[in-house]
Amino acid sequence: MVALDIRHGQLVRLIETLRDVLAILRCDDQCQWTHQFEQFLRTAEKLAADGFTQDQLDDFSRSVCHVFDKYRGGFFQYRPPANLPEIENFETFARVAYDRALELRVVGRD
Repeated sequence: MVALDIRHGQLVRLIETLRDVLAILRCDDQCQWTHQFEQFLRTAEKLAADGFTQDQLDDFSRSVCHVFDKYRGGFFQYRPPANLPEIENFETFARVAYDRALELRVVGRD
């Protein structure tokens, strides 16, 4: 099991990445994902501030990763308008957000 102080650092990095994603999403008035990612950010900030269990991180990770499901009209299919700032970094930010959410989970748990 990974120590919770290490998980806290991982969560802080996810928070930073969620902010990067949201900086782009908030510029797209038509984006259906902005509200969801704002909720993810608030939840992550609350967990980081108030403390968390591994089970809470696992649940949060599943919630974030679920929206990326490419087979169910997920976030990976979203393409921001070409005129938005930082558009060239969007795919990287999105991929990193998914990866950082995934790394919060326990793997091989009995």
